[in-house]
Amino acid sequence: MLCRAGAHTRCGAAPPVFGRVTAPPLGRCGAYGEYLCVPQDSPIALVPSGLPLRDAAALPTSGTTAAQILSSTAVRSGLSLLVVGATGGVGSFLTQLAARRGTGVVAAVRGDEGRRMGALGAAATVDTTLGPQALEAAVRGLYPDGVDALVDLVSADTASFASYVALVRDGGVTVTTRGAAAPPGVAWTDYRLAPGAALLGELASAVTAGELEVPVDMELPLEKAPQTLAQNRAGGARGKTVFSV
Repeated sequence: MLCRAGAHTRCGAAPPVFGRVTAPPLGRCGAYGEYLCVPQDSPIALVPSGLPLRDAAALPTSGTTAAQILSSTAVRSGLSLLVVGATGGVGSFLTQLAARRGTGVVAAVRGDEGRRMGALGAAATVDTTLGPQALEAAVRGLYPDGVDALVDLVSADTASFASYVALVRDGGVTVTTRGAAAPPGVAWTDYRLAPGAALLGELASAVTAGELEVPVDMELPLEKAPQTLAQNRAGGARGKTVFSV
């Protein structure tokens, strides 16, 4: 968490804030600590009353990413969206936000996550460990011409990304957060996060109103950080992991 204080205010008495902080080199972000000095124009916001600090800590990066992806794909009510890697923090927020718009979300996950993703609003969940044929059959069964949009949070190579792109209808939109190149002729977006304080406030309000669930999978002591991060980077995350300071 971050601490906001004026020049004549004791930091311990100041209201807590939350947000996403970056530092040189470009792309470096995050910190482990209770207090942190940040530029005054950083994308941070006050933690609203009723929002647990645990949820506030887990909300900024994944919640903002999910909300901005939806804006970039222009997914509207009644359309369909395939989310690859839906069980992680970004995917869990994305599924909820898209479902709130009336979008039919197909969540492609590793393992049996059907019940949890269904509770978050997914219209269908497919276990990708069953093979590409199972995913294709599920998507084509729901949307014979293909889904309107794809958000791939997992694939880091062109071949893997292309296998999911093949399930998007002609004229649809594809988004990657891993920088994978798209096949020729595909409308493609290589997503880059641009956080802002206003969006943080909107997301926090949605959480406190009970309209958005923060998918915290584990809360662990700080000394568990190295091994936990290594496990998360290996894939298969189920929501967010929060470290207690």
